[in-house]
Amino acid sequence: MTPTVRDLRTICAKPYGFWLDTALTGRAPDEASYCGAEPFLVLRSYGDTVELWTRGSTNRFTASPFAVLRDLLRQHRGRSGGAAGYLAYDLKRHVERLPKTAIDELGLPECHLAFYERIDRFDPRPLSIETDSVPRHSPLDDTADPPPSNFTRDAYEAAVTRALDYIAAGDIYQVNLSQRFKVPLSGDTFDAYLCLRQDNPAPFAAFLRLPEADILSASPERFLRLDPLSRRIETRPIKGTRPRGRTPSEDAALAAELLASEKDRAENIMIVDLERNDLGRVAEVGSVRVTELAALETFPGVFHLTSQIVASLREDRDAVDLLLATFPGGSITGAPKIRAMEIIDELEPTARGVYTGAIGYFGFDGSLDLNIAIRTAVVRDGVAHFQAGGGIVADSVPALEYEETLHKASAIRRALTNSRPTGDRADAVAVPQR
Repeated sequence: MTPTVRDLRTICAKPYGFWLDTALTGRAPDEASYCGAEPFLVLRSYGDTVELWTRGSTNRFTASPFAVLRDLLRQHRGRSGGAAGYLAYDLKRHVERLPKTAIDELGLPECHLAFYERIDRFDPRPLSIETDSVPRHSPLDDTADPPPSNFTRDAYEAAVTRALDYIAAGDIYQVNLSQRFKVPLSGDTFDAYLCLRQDNPAPFAAFLRLPEADILSASPERFLRLDPLSRRIETRPIKGTRPRGRTPSEDAALAAELLASEKDRAENIMIVDLERNDLGRVAEVGSVRVTELAALETFPGVFHLTSQIVASLREDRDAVDLLLATFPGGSITGAPKIRAMEIIDELEPTARGVYTGAIGYFGFDGSLDLNIAIRTAVVRDGVAHFQAGGGIVADSVPALEYEETLHKASAIRRALTNSRPTGDRADAVAVPQR
Protein backbone atom coordinates (compact mmCIF):
# COMPACT_ATOMS: atom_id res chain seq x y z
CA MET A 1 0.00 0.00 0.00
CA THR A 2 1.29 3.45 -0.89
CA PRO A 3 1.58 5.71 2.17
CA THR A 4 0.15 9.21 2.13
CA VAL A 5 2.44 12.22 2.36
CA ARG A 6 1.10 12.66 5.91
CA ASP A 7 2.31 9.12 6.68
CA LEU A 8 5.71 9.91 5.18
CA ARG A 9 5.95 13.09 7.23
CA THR A 10 5.37 11.04 10.39
CA ILE A 11 7.94 8.42 9.36
CA CYS A 12 10.56 11.03 8.49
CA ALA A 13 10.06 12.78 11.84
CA LYS A 14 11.14 9.63 13.70
CA PRO A 15 14.79 8.89 14.55
CA TYR A 16 16.73 8.24 11.34
CA GLY A 17 13.58 8.46 9.24
CA PHE A 18 14.11 8.33 5.47
CA TRP A 19 12.23 8.45 2.19
CA LEU A 20 13.95 7.30 -1.00
CA ASP A 21 11.58 8.95 -3.40
CA THR A 22 10.87 8.23 -7.05
CA ALA A 23 9.37 11.69 -7.39
CA LEU A 24 9.40 11.57 -11.20
CA THR A 25 7.61 8.44 -12.38
CA GLY A 26 6.82 6.84 -15.71
CA ARG A 27 10.41 5.93 -16.65
CA ALA A 28 10.65 2.23 -15.79
CA PRO A 29 8.19 -0.62 -15.18
CA ASP A 30 9.68 -1.52 -11.78
CA GLU A 31 9.77 1.93 -10.19
CA ALA A 32 9.58 1.96 -6.41
CA SER A 33 10.04 4.24 -3.44
CA TYR A 34 11.25 3.21 0.02
CA CYS A 35 10.81 4.48 3.56
CA GLY A 36 11.73 3.50 7.09
CA ALA A 37 12.68 4.72 10.55
CA GLU A 38 14.00 3.64 13.96
CA PRO A 39 16.94 1.41 12.94
CA PHE A 40 18.47 -1.27 15.12
CA LEU A 41 22.03 -0.27 14.17
CA VAL A 42 23.75 2.80 12.70
CA LEU A 43 27.15 2.84 10.98
CA ARG A 44 28.93 6.21 10.85
CA SER A 45 32.52 7.13 10.08
CA TYR A 46 34.76 10.16 10.48
CA GLY A 47 38.08 9.69 8.71
CA ASP A 48 39.51 6.43 10.04
CA THR A 49 37.17 6.32 13.04
CA VAL A 50 34.07 4.16 12.76
CA GLU A 51 31.10 4.46 15.11
CA LEU A 52 28.60 1.64 15.52
CA TRP A 53 25.46 2.59 17.41
CA THR A 54 23.11 -0.09 18.63
CA ARG A 55 20.14 0.37 20.92
CA GLY A 56 21.77 1.48 24.14
CA SER A 57 25.46 1.64 23.24
CA THR A 58 28.04 3.18 20.89
CA ASN A 59 31.30 1.47 19.91
CA ARG A 60 34.16 3.48 18.35
CA PHE A 61 37.19 1.94 16.65
CA THR A 62 39.64 2.43 13.77
CA ALA A 63 38.72 0.66 10.54
CA SER A 64 37.74 1.14 6.92
CA PRO A 65 34.02 1.94 6.76
CA PHE A 66 33.78 -0.16 3.61
CA ALA A 67 35.20 -3.20 5.40
CA VAL A 68 32.77 -2.71 8.29
CA LEU A 69 29.87 -2.29 5.87
CA ARG A 70 30.79 -5.55 4.13
CA ASP A 71 30.94 -7.41 7.45
CA LEU A 72 27.57 -6.05 8.58
CA LEU A 73 25.85 -6.89 5.30
CA ARG A 74 27.22 -10.44 5.48
CA GLN A 75 26.07 -10.82 9.09
CA HIS A 76 22.51 -9.91 8.13
CA ARG A 77 22.40 -11.64 4.73
CA GLY A 78 19.06 -13.29 4.12
CA ARG A 79 17.11 -11.17 6.57
CA SER A 80 14.42 -8.73 5.55
CA GLY A 81 15.34 -5.07 5.60
CA GLY A 82 18.58 -3.34 4.75
CA ALA A 83 20.69 -0.23 5.22
CA ALA A 84 19.84 3.26 3.96
CA GLY A 85 21.71 6.54 4.10
CA TYR A 86 24.59 8.21 2.31
CA LEU A 87 28.25 7.83 1.40
CA ALA A 88 29.98 11.22 1.29
CA TYR A 89 32.26 12.12 -1.60
CA ASP A 90 35.14 12.38 0.88
CA LEU A 91 35.11 8.60 1.37
CA LYS A 92 37.21 8.61 -1.79
CA ARG A 93 40.26 8.52 0.49
CA HIS A 94 39.25 5.00 1.50
CA VAL A 95 39.14 3.97 -2.17
CA GLU A 96 42.26 5.67 -3.54
CA ARG A 97 45.40 7.02 -1.87
CA LEU A 98 44.42 10.68 -1.74
CA PRO A 99 45.48 13.30 0.80
CA LYS A 100 42.94 15.18 2.90
CA THR A 101 43.47 18.83 2.01
CA ALA A 102 40.05 20.52 1.91
CA ILE A 103 38.48 21.94 5.07
CA ASP A 104 35.36 20.16 6.37
CA GLU A 105 32.99 22.97 7.39
CA LEU A 106 29.87 20.92 8.12
CA GLY A 107 31.31 18.18 10.32
CA LEU A 108 28.92 15.44 9.21
CA PRO A 109 29.97 11.79 9.08
CA GLU A 110 31.55 10.65 5.83
CA CYS A 111 29.51 7.45 5.99
CA HIS A 112 26.00 7.39 7.43
CA LEU A 113 24.11 4.12 6.98
CA ALA A 114 21.25 3.07 9.24
CA PHE A 115 20.26 -0.61 9.37
CA TYR A 116 16.53 -1.34 9.48
CA GLU A 117 14.67 -4.54 10.24
CA ARG A 118 11.97 -3.33 7.90
CA ILE A 119 12.13 -1.10 4.84
CA ASP A 120 8.78 -0.47 3.18
CA ARG A 121 8.77 -0.61 -0.61
CA PHE A 122 5.84 1.02 -2.35
CA ASP A 123 4.55 2.14 -5.74
CA PRO A 124 5.07 5.92 -5.97
CA ARG A 125 2.51 6.53 -8.71
CA PRO A 126 -0.65 6.71 -6.55
CA LEU A 127 1.02 9.41 -4.44
CA SER A 128 -0.69 12.14 -6.42
CA ILE A 129 -3.12 14.60 -4.87
CA GLU A 130 -3.56 18.35 -5.38
CA THR A 131 -1.08 19.96 -7.75
CA ASP A 132 -1.65 23.54 -6.60
CA SER A 133 -0.83 23.08 -2.93
CA VAL A 134 2.85 23.95 -3.25
CA PRO A 135 3.26 27.66 -4.10
CA ARG A 136 4.76 28.69 -7.40
CA HIS A 137 7.87 30.82 -7.14
CA SER A 138 8.66 34.06 -8.90
CA PRO A 139 11.73 33.93 -11.16
CA LEU A 140 15.04 34.96 -9.63
CA ASP A 141 17.90 36.70 -11.40
CA ASP A 142 20.37 33.95 -10.56
CA THR A 143 23.52 35.78 -11.60
CA ALA A 144 22.72 39.27 -10.28
CA ASP A 145 22.12 38.31 -6.66
CA PRO A 146 23.83 35.00 -5.83
CA PRO A 147 23.65 33.69 -2.25
CA PRO A 148 26.80 33.51 -0.09
CA SER A 149 29.32 31.01 -1.45
CA ASN A 150 32.67 29.47 -0.57
CA PHE A 151 34.02 31.19 -3.73
CA THR A 152 34.00 34.76 -4.93
CA ARG A 153 33.33 35.12 -8.62
CA ASP A 154 36.97 36.02 -9.27
CA ALA A 155 38.21 33.06 -7.22
CA TYR A 156 35.94 30.60 -9.04
CA GLU A 157 36.99 31.88 -12.44
CA ALA A 158 40.63 31.64 -11.34
CA ALA A 159 40.03 28.01 -10.32
CA VAL A 160 38.55 27.29 -13.75
CA THR A 161 41.57 28.94 -15.38
CA ARG A 162 43.89 26.77 -13.29
CA ALA A 163 41.93 23.67 -14.33
CA LEU A 164 42.33 24.73 -17.97
CA ASP A 165 46.09 24.94 -17.39
CA TYR A 166 46.06 21.34 -16.17
CA ILE A 167 44.08 20.29 -19.24
CA ALA A 168 46.51 22.09 -21.56
CA ALA A 169 49.43 20.38 -19.79
CA GLY A 170 47.88 16.96 -20.38
CA ASP A 171 47.18 16.14 -16.71
CA ILE A 172 43.45 15.64 -17.32
CA TYR A 173 40.85 15.76 -20.06
CA GLN A 174 38.10 17.18 -17.88
CA VAL A 175 37.38 17.97 -14.24
CA ASN A 176 34.22 18.80 -12.33
CA LEU A 177 34.47 22.00 -10.27
CA SER A 178 31.78 23.18 -7.86
CA GLN A 179 30.98 25.90 -5.38
CA ARG A 180 28.93 25.72 -2.18
CA PHE A 181 26.13 28.14 -1.40
CA LYS A 182 24.20 28.71 1.81
CA VAL A 183 20.85 30.27 2.64
CA PRO A 184 18.92 30.53 5.92
CA LEU A 185 16.01 28.13 6.34
CA SER A 186 13.44 29.08 8.96
CA GLY A 187 10.67 26.62 8.13
CA ASP A 188 10.28 22.87 8.45
CA THR A 189 12.75 20.92 6.34
CA PHE A 190 10.17 18.33 5.29
CA ASP A 191 8.01 21.14 3.89
CA ALA A 192 11.08 22.46 2.08
CA TYR A 193 11.62 18.99 0.62
CA LEU A 194 8.03 18.88 -0.63
CA CYS A 195 8.66 22.18 -2.42
CA LEU A 196 11.92 20.88 -3.86
CA ARG A 197 10.31 17.71 -5.22
CA GLN A 198 7.38 19.69 -6.61
CA ASP A 199 9.59 22.17 -8.46
CA ASN A 200 12.29 19.63 -9.38
CA PRO A 201 10.77 16.13 -9.48
CA ALA A 202 13.53 13.58 -9.92
CA PRO A 203 13.68 9.79 -10.22
CA PHE A 204 16.33 9.41 -7.47
CA ALA A 205 15.20 11.91 -4.85
CA ALA A 206 15.56 11.45 -1.09
CA PHE A 207 14.88 12.87 2.35
CA LEU A 208 17.12 11.70 5.22
CA ARG A 209 16.79 12.69 8.87
CA LEU A 210 20.03 12.62 10.87
CA PRO A 211 20.45 13.62 14.51
CA GLU A 212 22.32 16.79 13.53
CA ALA A 213 21.04 17.57 10.03
CA ASP A 214 18.54 16.77 7.31
CA ILE A 215 19.46 15.81 3.74
CA LEU A 216 17.20 16.87 0.85
CA SER A 217 18.01 15.50 -2.59
CA ALA A 218 16.41 15.91 -6.01
CA SER A 219 18.95 13.90 -7.98
CA PRO A 220 18.21 12.94 -11.58
CA GLU A 221 21.18 10.56 -11.78
CA ARG A 222 21.51 6.90 -10.87
CA PHE A 223 25.01 5.97 -9.74
CA LEU A 224 24.65 2.22 -9.31
CA ARG A 225 21.98 -0.43 -9.24
CA LEU A 226 22.65 -4.11 -8.57
CA ASP A 227 20.07 -6.89 -8.93
CA PRO A 228 21.22 -9.77 -6.68
CA LEU A 229 19.41 -12.48 -8.66
CA SER A 230 20.51 -11.64 -12.19
CA ARG A 231 23.69 -9.91 -10.89
CA ARG A 232 22.98 -7.16 -13.41
CA ILE A 233 24.75 -3.84 -12.77
CA GLU A 234 23.43 -0.58 -14.16
CA THR A 235 24.88 2.93 -14.10
CA ARG A 236 23.44 5.99 -15.84
CA PRO A 237 25.93 8.89 -15.99
CA ILE A 238 24.73 12.34 -17.01
CA LYS A 239 26.87 14.80 -18.95
CA GLY A 240 25.27 17.59 -20.92
CA THR A 241 22.50 19.95 -19.79
CA ARG A 242 20.20 22.58 -21.28
CA PRO A 243 17.26 24.39 -19.65
CA ARG A 244 13.72 23.77 -20.88
CA GLY A 245 12.28 26.42 -23.16
CA ARG A 246 9.50 28.85 -22.36
CA THR A 247 7.62 27.96 -25.55
CA PRO A 248 7.31 24.69 -27.51
CA SER A 249 9.52 26.04 -30.29
CA GLU A 250 12.21 27.24 -27.87
CA ASP A 251 11.99 23.90 -26.06
CA ALA A 252 12.56 21.98 -29.28
CA ALA A 253 15.44 24.26 -30.26
CA LEU A 254 17.23 23.76 -26.93
CA ALA A 255 16.81 19.99 -27.14
CA ALA A 256 18.20 19.99 -30.68
CA GLU A 257 21.09 22.22 -29.61
CA LEU A 258 22.07 19.79 -26.86
CA LEU A 259 21.88 16.79 -29.16
CA ALA A 260 24.03 18.59 -31.74
CA SER A 261 26.66 19.78 -29.24
CA GLU A 262 29.99 18.11 -29.98
CA LYS A 263 31.38 19.41 -26.67
CA ASP A 264 28.60 17.84 -24.55
CA ARG A 265 28.70 14.58 -26.48
CA ALA A 266 32.49 14.37 -26.12
CA GLU A 267 32.23 14.94 -22.35
CA ASN A 268 29.59 12.25 -22.09
CA ILE A 269 31.63 9.73 -24.05
CA MET A 270 34.72 10.39 -21.91
CA ILE A 271 32.73 9.57 -18.77
CA VAL A 272 31.21 6.48 -20.40
CA ASP A 273 34.72 5.19 -21.15
CA LEU A 274 35.74 5.85 -17.54
CA GLU A 275 32.68 4.03 -16.16
CA ARG A 276 33.22 1.08 -18.51
CA ASN A 277 36.75 0.76 -17.19
CA ASP A 278 35.59 0.94 -13.56
CA LEU A 279 32.88 -1.68 -14.05
CA GLY A 280 35.35 -3.93 -15.87
CA ARG A 281 37.25 -4.41 -12.61
CA VAL A 282 34.41 -6.44 -11.09
CA ALA A 283 32.31 -7.54 -14.07
CA GLU A 284 32.27 -10.83 -15.92
CA VAL A 285 34.62 -10.72 -18.89
CA GLY A 286 32.83 -9.40 -21.96
CA SER A 287 29.68 -8.38 -20.07
CA VAL A 288 30.19 -4.59 -20.00
CA ARG A 289 27.94 -2.99 -22.61
CA VAL A 290 26.81 0.54 -23.45
CA THR A 291 23.06 0.29 -24.02
CA GLU A 292 22.42 4.05 -24.37
CA LEU A 293 24.94 6.65 -25.48
CA ALA A 294 24.36 10.39 -24.98
CA ALA A 295 20.61 9.95 -25.28
CA LEU A 296 18.33 12.94 -24.71
CA GLU A 297 16.45 12.67 -21.42
CA THR A 298 13.68 15.15 -20.65
CA PHE A 299 12.96 16.47 -17.16
CA PRO A 300 10.45 19.15 -16.11
CA GLY A 301 13.16 21.81 -15.86
CA VAL A 302 16.07 20.62 -18.01
CA PHE A 303 17.26 18.36 -20.79
CA HIS A 304 20.16 16.00 -20.09
CA LEU A 305 22.37 13.73 -22.15
CA THR A 306 22.31 10.39 -20.36
CA SER A 307 24.14 7.16 -21.11
CA GLN A 308 23.58 3.71 -19.68
CA ILE A 309 26.24 1.08 -19.07
CA VAL A 310 25.30 -2.42 -17.91
CA ALA A 311 27.37 -5.41 -16.86
CA SER A 312 27.19 -8.68 -14.92
CA LEU A 313 28.86 -8.78 -11.51
CA ARG A 314 31.34 -11.61 -11.10
CA GLU A 315 30.28 -14.44 -8.81
CA ASP A 316 33.18 -13.78 -6.43
CA ARG A 317 32.27 -10.10 -5.99
CA ASP A 318 29.57 -8.36 -3.94
CA ALA A 319 27.92 -4.94 -3.64
CA VAL A 320 30.83 -3.49 -1.64
CA ASP A 321 33.34 -4.69 -4.25
CA LEU A 322 31.24 -2.95 -6.89
CA LEU A 323 31.24 0.24 -4.83
CA LEU A 324 35.00 0.15 -4.29
CA ALA A 325 35.56 -0.26 -8.03
CA THR A 326 33.44 2.73 -9.01
CA PHE A 327 33.21 5.25 -6.15
CA PRO A 328 32.91 8.18 -6.50
CA GLY A 329 31.05 8.41 -9.78
CA GLY A 330 33.04 9.53 -12.79
CA SER A 331 30.47 12.07 -13.96
CA ILE A 332 31.22 14.29 -10.94
CA THR A 333 35.00 13.89 -10.81
CA GLY A 334 36.50 13.97 -14.29
CA ALA A 335 38.99 11.96 -16.30
CA PRO A 336 41.40 10.49 -15.53
CA LYS A 337 39.56 10.07 -12.25
CA ILE A 338 42.37 9.98 -9.68
CA ARG A 339 44.19 13.02 -11.06
CA ALA A 340 40.88 14.88 -11.40
CA MET A 341 40.11 14.21 -7.72
CA GLU A 342 43.54 15.52 -6.73
CA ILE A 343 42.88 18.72 -8.66
CA ILE A 344 39.41 19.08 -7.11
CA ASP A 345 41.01 18.89 -3.66
CA GLU A 346 43.50 21.56 -4.67
CA LEU A 347 41.01 23.98 -6.21
CA GLU A 348 37.86 23.63 -4.09
CA PRO A 349 38.28 25.32 -0.68
CA THR A 350 35.98 23.04 1.33
CA ALA A 351 35.30 19.32 1.50
CA ARG A 352 32.28 18.32 -0.56
CA GLY A 353 30.66 16.15 2.08
CA VAL A 354 27.41 14.56 0.89
CA TYR A 355 27.47 16.47 -2.41
CA THR A 356 28.52 14.17 -5.29
CA GLY A 357 28.65 11.21 -2.95
CA ALA A 358 25.77 8.73 -3.09
CA ILE A 359 22.39 8.33 -1.36
CA GLY A 360 20.38 5.11 -1.38
CA TYR A 361 20.18 1.66 0.13
CA PHE A 362 21.87 -1.73 0.47
CA GLY A 363 19.44 -4.63 0.78
CA PHE A 364 20.21 -7.60 3.00
CA ASP A 365 19.43 -9.67 -0.11
CA GLY A 366 22.55 -8.29 -1.82
CA SER A 367 20.80 -5.54 -3.77
CA LEU A 368 22.07 -1.99 -4.14
CA ASP A 369 20.57 1.22 -5.48
CA LEU A 370 22.37 4.57 -5.14
CA ASN A 371 22.05 7.99 -6.69
CA ILE A 372 24.70 10.59 -7.42
CA ALA A 373 24.05 13.21 -4.73
CA ILE A 374 23.67 16.28 -6.93
CA ARG A 375 20.89 18.87 -6.49
CA THR A 376 21.20 18.05 -2.82
CA ALA A 377 21.03 20.26 0.27
CA VAL A 378 22.29 19.70 3.80
CA VAL A 379 20.23 21.59 6.38
CA ARG A 380 21.99 22.12 9.70
CA ASP A 381 21.33 24.66 12.47
CA GLY A 382 18.83 26.59 10.36
CA VAL A 383 21.12 26.95 7.33
CA ALA A 384 20.83 25.08 4.04
CA HIS A 385 24.12 24.27 2.29
CA PHE A 386 24.04 23.17 -1.36
CA GLN A 387 26.52 22.95 -4.22
CA ALA A 388 26.51 23.22 -7.98
CA GLY A 389 29.25 22.56 -10.47
CA GLY A 390 30.12 21.75 -14.02
CA GLY A 391 32.56 19.88 -16.19
CA ILE A 392 35.60 21.90 -17.25
CA VAL A 393 37.06 20.93 -20.64
CA ALA A 394 39.58 22.53 -22.99
CA ASP A 395 37.16 25.05 -24.52
CA SER A 396 35.44 26.09 -21.27
CA VAL A 397 35.07 29.84 -20.62
CA PRO A 398 35.59 30.74 -16.93
CA ALA A 399 32.87 33.42 -16.79
CA LEU A 400 30.31 31.13 -18.40
CA GLU A 401 31.24 28.24 -16.11
CA TYR A 402 30.67 30.46 -13.07
CA GLU A 403 27.26 31.56 -14.33
CA GLU A 404 26.30 27.96 -15.08
CA THR A 405 26.81 27.04 -11.42
CA LEU A 406 24.47 29.86 -10.40
CA HIS A 407 21.78 28.67 -12.78
CA LYS A 408 22.10 25.08 -11.57
CA ALA A 409 21.86 26.19 -7.94
CA SER A 410 18.81 28.36 -8.54
CA ALA A 411 16.28 25.53 -8.44
CA ILE A 412 17.30 24.45 -4.95
CA ARG A 413 17.58 28.06 -3.85
CA ARG A 414 14.02 28.86 -4.94
CA ALA A 415 12.58 25.85 -3.12
CA LEU A 416 14.42 26.73 0.08
CA THR A 417 13.99 30.50 0.19
CA ASN A 418 10.43 31.08 -1.03
CA SER A 419 7.19 30.41 0.81
CA ARG A 420 6.55 26.83 1.80
CA PRO A 421 3.33 24.92 2.53
CA THR A 422 2.21 24.70 6.13
CA GLY A 423 -0.37 22.71 8.02
CA ASP A 424 -2.65 20.27 6.25
CA ARG A 425 -2.00 21.74 2.80
CA ALA A 426 1.60 20.70 3.11
CA ASP A 427 0.41 17.10 2.83
CA ALA A 428 -1.10 17.57 -0.61
CA VAL A 429 1.57 17.12 -3.24
CA ALA A 430 1.76 15.69 -6.72
CA VAL A 431 4.04 13.14 -8.30
CA PRO A 432 4.70 14.30 -11.88
CA GLN A 433 4.87 11.68 -14.60
CA ARG A 434 6.75 11.95 -17.87
